[in-house]
This record gives sequence, structure tokens and C-alpha cells, in this order.
Amino acid sequence: SKYPKSKTAWTTIFSPEIFVSTPMASSSSSSSFRVEWTKVDALPDPQYGFPMARSSHGFTSVSPTRMVLYGGEHVARTPLPREQALWFCDFDGEAWKWRALNPEIAPPARVAHAQSFVKGKLYIYGGRSGIEMGETTLLDLWFLDVEKESWHLVEHKGEDVPEGRSFHAMVSSSSDNSNDLYVFGGCGVVTSRL
Repeated sequence: SKYPKSKTAWTTIFSPEIFVSTPMASSSSSSSFRVEWTKVDALPDPQYGFPMARSSHGFTSVSPTRMVLYGGEHVARTPLPREQALWFCDFDGEAWKWRALNPEIAPPARVAHAQSFVKGKLYIYGGRSGIEMGETTLLDLWFLDVEKESWHLVEHKGEDVPEGRSFHAMVSSSSDNSNDLYVFGGCGVVTSRL
């Protein structure tokens, strides 16, 4: 499939196929709307092929021509191996193409993290390690510079740091004056449901 028909509000689903939803104007006078789904047939990475099917991962559109897939599990409660963790899906004007990335510095392997994109940076927060690592709940915050393709750990400031969590949600509020991230819910260590 070619580039989505609308540049606004499109959603992606990965498992291992990609589908794009494009909001359409309603043909009736009601407040409802309809969505048209389009399958994206991305070409494989020449060396690594396709990403493994996965769950408990993040998949984010960071521009009209790039989507980022990170983390998750192929086997229950076991994070993917490092060489499968990070993928870009880029549109070159003709086709979508998968590209595996394996930067030298990267976050620890994880499942059930949350991710959100703000001004050129894809942030990931929390999640949990796999069963071989005691399924530790993580409370680290990292960002991926999507242009330089490099990971950076973000240092916490102050005492009011959110409890480590997994299976939570994180959204961003990006404006000229703000780069805020909002975290909500999930499973914690101290409190089982947040």
C-alpha cells in the first residue's frame, strides 16, 4: 500500500501485519464517523527480514513517513532479543520498508512499557523485565532520537518520581511551550493496580 490518504489521526496496529486507519467524513448528519482500514505491505529488511510477531510492545508513528516498533514479547513473559527489539518502518516515496536497528547503547530488554513521541524523540517508560530476570518492574525513562537513531537515559529530578509500572499508558502534550509526558495506570510494585 502507498502512503495513507490522510496525514491526520491515523492509527497503526502491528501483529505482524500493519493496518492504517484513515478517518472519513460521515455521510449522515449524526456525530459518528467511519474509518477506512488499509493494509501496509512493508518490504523486509535485506539482512534481518521482518520483525517477529509480538505483544506487549510499542508501535508509534513519528512522522508521515516513519513508524517505530520497540520491545515486547514473542514468548510469554520473555522480552525479545536485542536484535529484534527496535525496528523502523520507513516510506521512501514508493514503498514502506522495514529496517532493524541495534544501537550500541540501548535500554534494558522489556515488555509492557509505554511509549510516546515528542518533538523528534520517542520516549519509553517503565515496563518489566522477563521471567529470567525476576520480572522486575522498571521505572526508567529513555528517549530515542529518531534522526540520530541513538538512545539516551533520562535522569530523574526531585523526589516525586512515579512508581515503576508496566501495562500502563503514556501520552504527550507537545506545543511550543511544553514537552510534557503523562503516565496513567498500570501494574506497580507497591500497589498492584495503579
